[in-house]
Amino acid sequence: MCAIAFAAVAVTALLGSRLVRTAARRRAESAVTADIDAAARQLGMQSVGEGTYEGRVQGRRVRWSLREVDYDADHPPRLQLALGTPIPSGQLGLTHRTMHYGAVPPDLELPLCRLGDAEFDVRFFAHADLEHLSLLTPSVRRALLLAGEDAEVRIRSSWLWIDHVATESLAAGVQTRLDWLFKAASAFEGVQAEVEQRVRKMTQDPVARVRERLLELLQQRAPSEFTTWIARTLSEDLDPAVRVRAAEILRDGERLGAMARDATLPGPARKRAGLALAAVGAGPERVAVGTQLARPPDALPDVALLLVADLPDHEAEPVLVEVVQAEHPGLARRALSRLVTAGSARSLVILQALADSEARPSMLRVEAKAALETLRRRRSNPPEAVRQPTGDTPVTAPPNLGPLAKEATRPLPSRPVRRRRHE
Repeated sequence: MCAIAFAAVAVTALLGSRLVRTAARRRAESAVTADIDAAARQLGMQSVGEGTYEGRVQGRRVRWSLREVDYDADHPPRLQLALGTPIPSGQLGLTHRTMHYGAVPPDLELPLCRLGDAEFDVRFFAHADLEHLSLLTPSVRRALLLAGEDAEVRIRSSWLWIDHVATESLAAGVQTRLDWLFKAASAFEGVQAEVEQRVRKMTQDPVARVRERLLELLQQRAPSEFTTWIARTLSEDLDPAVRVRAAEILRDGERLGAMARDATLPGPARKRAGLALAAVGAGPERVAVGTQLARPPDALPDVALLLVADLPDHEAEPVLVEVVQAEHPGLARRALSRLVTAGSARSLVILQALADSEARPSMLRVEAKAALETLRRRRSNPPEAVRQPTGDTPVTAPPNLGPLAKEATRPLPSRPVRRRRHE
């Protein structure tokens, strides 16, 4: 009985403390609501509904929305004050990644799209096509980041909103919050209205990944003169990844080959250049570039194999021979499997050296020995030559030949040909 009584007392105390905290929170919220209402009326805004105020501040249309928001299921809801003003953003949708709905982006009309600016992309979800993404110029991004330092920024239906946790200090300093809102709105208004000019401006963005992202989005569209113009502009960019993407759009095999060979470029850029060259370059050019890339000091045998992936084995043999000798067992085994069908006398020498090398992995040496045996049997037992028919000896067509081939092997008639008499 004592334990039950003790439990009842504990539950009563817990419920009592919760009721006390809830009552205190309600009193604090009522005080904050009264302070915000007074701040709105002081700025000349009118109440148009419960917790909603509208008016003009500094010549701008402004709307306030005070509401309770469940930020966390384990904690009670909090009052949020959203300050909003219309901006020329079209269908652009922007959502702060730390908003109460969590890390899942909302479902909006335009596709979810990354801009390429890591500092910006880590803070916001952007729903936009290229035309609307071009609104996010460096000055706009900077203004949005500043406005969201201790708040949450979102754009919906051409309205810019900055959401704050409603507190007494917010009500006292609401003019400062409005200043950040207006600076961000002014940044949007300073963006050029013409879409083509905005997109052209993206070629001068200080963040290289944004310039590369521009080419990626253009590449997803049908070819056009505008895309070609942008690619030519960025073909001399300082960033190698941007140059590679531009050369890929222009289908410039010479430039792609030069970048794939350039050992001063980062590996990902050279690899992409090699992949692009595989799509637009001629076979001999791809073999020449692949042969160089497979040798030290370049040591990019993976790119070399990609360059000759769709070439016949006998054409790709120079590259395969180099990759087999590279210090990459997995890639060497892939090249070795192709040499079995394309092997020449040179391949036999290379495979013999590989099989005898104590420094190479045992599995690779075993496979090299098996490949050697296969090649030697093939060279010692070449396919029999087709014998020409003599006299009336019938020639039997192989069973896998078609009707035309069987007709070509049918024996000629043995009857002598009559000669015409000449008077």
